[in-house]
Amino acid sequence: MAGVAFVMVVLAGCSDGASDSRPPASTLQFTDRSEGRVTPSAVQLALLADGELTFDEYESAVLATVQCLKEAGLTMVDTPRLDLSGTRYVFGYFAGRDDEEFDRSRAIFGDCYTLHQAVVDREWGRLTAPPEGRLQDALAALANCLELAGFEIAGPISQADFIPLTQQDPEQFNRCLAAVSKEFSIPFVLN
Repeated sequence: MAGVAFVMVVLAGCSDGASDSRPPASTLQFTDRSEGRVTPSAVQLALLADGELTFDEYESAVLATVQCLKEAGLTMVDTPRLDLSGTRYVFGYFAGRDDEEFDRSRAIFGDCYTLHQAVVDREWGRLTAPPEGRLQDALAALANCLELAGFEIAGPISQADFIPLTQQDPEQFNRCLAAVSKEFSIPFVLN
């Protein structure tokens, strides 16, 4: 399995801005697959401490993740750039030539992302998520584009249902994904 991993967190949820049920930054926690329950890095907590998250703070978390990947020896193949919506960063790194290298690079990414970006990214996603109706319209447009391109789509489809479809015809899938992302100004990248 050789390849390049292009990274951007898929929209984790949608918000119409009507409710703010997030816990205070000091209580945010997430689970790291290898170390059990861990707390966010002090830098992430500092970015969220005032209850506001600015684009500059989000950007600093992304750049810290990329720097961590470089320091861990991963080769960047696509420097951080804004997606079509202009609100989220996407970047790519070489994922390896075989399963062992791929697993190693994914573990490094997981560690760097967890340390520098995960909590900030979750909050940024909440702040920049499109309203639910707009997201559903975009998913329907993506399903329609894929059907027209010959993909078999069975009934209503959720965002997670698209992930296996990426393997059928990655080039065509990415063309539809880019077109829908541009049309709806929604940063869709599935990995």
